[in-house]
Amino acid sequence: MPLPSPPLLRAMAGRAIDRTLSRALATLLVLATLLAAGISPFAAQEAGAQANAKPGQVVTAARTIRAGEVLSHGDLALRPGGAYAGQTVAAPEQVVGRETRVAIYAGRPINPGDLRAPSVVRRNDLVTLMFQLGGLQIQTEGRALEDGGLGERIRVMNLDSRRTVSGEVAGPKLVVTK
Repeated sequence: MPLPSPPLLRAMAGRAIDRTLSRALATLLVLATLLAAGISPFAAQEAGAQANAKPGQVVTAARTIRAGEVLSHGDLALRPGGAYAGQTVAAPEQVVGRETRVAIYAGRPINPGDLRAPSVVRRNDLVTLMFQLGGLQIQTEGRALEDGGLGERIRVMNLDSRRTVSGEVAGPKLVVTK
């Protein structure tokens, strides 16, 4: 599926009322602009992180980071690992762009279990619930019962039947059941 053009994404972001959808569209706008210019969105981050990472160092929080925040380079610091070296993240490129599951306090090492893919569906969001089987496709409205990133399975309440189903997050405000 081809990416929408940056002007189309700008128009979609300008009309978006919901904050979560606006944030997702803004991210898509930046990525589409970089890709259209032939630039890898993560090339600068990866080059800088690989140059700075040294054996025995761990990535720590440079400041207190709340649960649900998406990490950037400014949120991270490299420190000598000591006892934590084998149990935590060793390079910033492993965590930049990921979302925190829990609060991480300044100076604390960042563990892989503290992070997840950025959420595109938030708890209590109204979502499109889609069922697909062969050529048959049924859509209805649902309410997300938990946060979820692309590809994650979440629980959703079908607003028509009031039943709880689980499905895979396929995009902003879209959950597919099987």
